[in-house]
Amino acid sequence: MAVHLVCEGFRGALDERVLDKLVVQFHSLNVLMQPSGGHGGFGPIRDFLKGRSSSDTAISIEDRDYRYPRAKAELTWANRAGEKFVWQRHKIENYLLEPRVVLALFDDYRAASGNSWTNALPATEGDVSALMQSLERFRLWCSGRTTARSQPNRQAKTLRKPRNRSS
Repeated sequence: MAVHLVCEGFRGALDERVLDKLVVQFHSLNVLMQPSGGHGGFGPIRDFLKGRSSSDTAISIEDRDYRYPRAKAELTWANRAGEKFVWQRHKIENYLLEPRVVLALFDDYRAASGNSWTNALPATEGDVSALMQSLERFRLWCSGRTTARSQPNRQAKTLRKPRNRSS
């Protein structure tokens, strides 16, 4: 019997490396990692792996990103017999960067530097969390992978690049 864990990304990418080190190796699990290449491949890859043998098991863990509301992501973890799990945070990287750790770094920097501009750094865990979320929205916007909810200004319905019109 083979157990497959389908994750986002490509072979050797961050999701596979993190899950392999912190889940598979740390807990000494006999699990085969299978990157999906992107969020569209989870279901087909999981179904293919399960279909190879009736004794095989395949589950997937994917980033929530802006595709799922938090409540829907939480429900995937409540179903212990489920095959599809969605991180409750936007992506796996958000589990690696805790707002309270960033806040402690900001506090240390404020104390050590003496620069007045450091007073503009977030001073609460909630403020750090909000900053991290806005930076992620900005990153997505800059990369062109944005939705109305993820745009930095949240005003425009869609974001389109101007067309090159020749007169």
